[in-house]
Amino acid sequence: MDRLVGRTESSAEWVCSIKVRFFAGGAVAAKQRAPENITEPLLSVGFRAVSRICARRGWVEGGKRKAEEWRMRSEEAANENAAPRAPLEAGAGWTTRVESLLNWSRSHSLTPLPVSAACCGGAVSEGGTGPAYGLDELGLGSLRYAPRHADLLIVGGPLTPPRVSAIRRVYAEMVDPKWVIAYGNCACSGGGYDNYATGPGLGKVLPVDIFIPGCPPGSEALLDGLTKLRAQIRGPDSGSP
Repeated sequence: MDRLVGRTESSAEWVCSIKVRFFAGGAVAAKQRAPENITEPLLSVGFRAVSRICARRGWVEGGKRKAEEWRMRSEEAANENAAPRAPLEAGAGWTTRVESLLNWSRSHSLTPLPVSAACCGGAVSEGGTGPAYGLDELGLGSLRYAPRHADLLIVGGPLTPPRVSAIRRVYAEMVDPKWVIAYGNCACSGGGYDNYATGPGLGKVLPVDIFIPGCPPGSEALLDGLTKLRAQIRGPDSGSP
C-alpha cells in the first residue's frame, strides 16, 4: 500500500482508475497497430463497460473522472496517428535480402557445359581441366556434359545451321536460371568462318551474358570472363567476392 501514499482519492477510486488506464492504454496501442480493425465506437463501448464496473462497485466519481480523462487522451493519440503514410511493399526488405543471398550462392556454384568446336574446344578444356588453370579456384567445379545438370553454357566455334539447332535444344534443356558465354571470335561475331554457311554470332541465337573474343582466347581470358559473370550474377550492390 506504500504506492497509495499522498493520493487524494480513495484507494477504491485509485484501483478503478488503474483499470481504466490499463484498458485505455491497451486500446490505443491496438488502434495504432491495426487502425482498420479498431474503430471509435468499439473504444467507446469499452470505456462504458469499465465505467459500469466501477459504478457497480461504488467507484463512481473516480471511475467517471479517469474514464473521461483517458478517453480524451486516446482520441488525441488516435488523431495524431491518423495521418496518411506512404504505402510500403510488404516484405520488400526480406525479399531483397533473400534474392541477394540466392544470387551469391549461384555465383559460387555454377556448373558449366561446353559446346565448342575447332580450336576453341581445346582452349575451353585447357582452361577448365588443364594442369595450369582450373575452374575449382572459382568454385565452379568440373565441366558437365548433361544439359539438365548445368546452368552455364559455353559456346565456341563456327555456328553452322546444324550446330545452331543443337545448341538451342541444349539451352532449352538446361535448368533455370541459366547463363551463356560466347567463347572465341566465331561465336562472338562469325570470325574467320563468317560466310553464307555460318551464322553472324551467338547473340543472334541466344541471350549472351559474356563475350570472350580471341582466336582462340587464352585460359586467362576464360577465367576473367567467368569472374565477370559471377560479379554480374551477384549484382552491382554486392561487395562480396
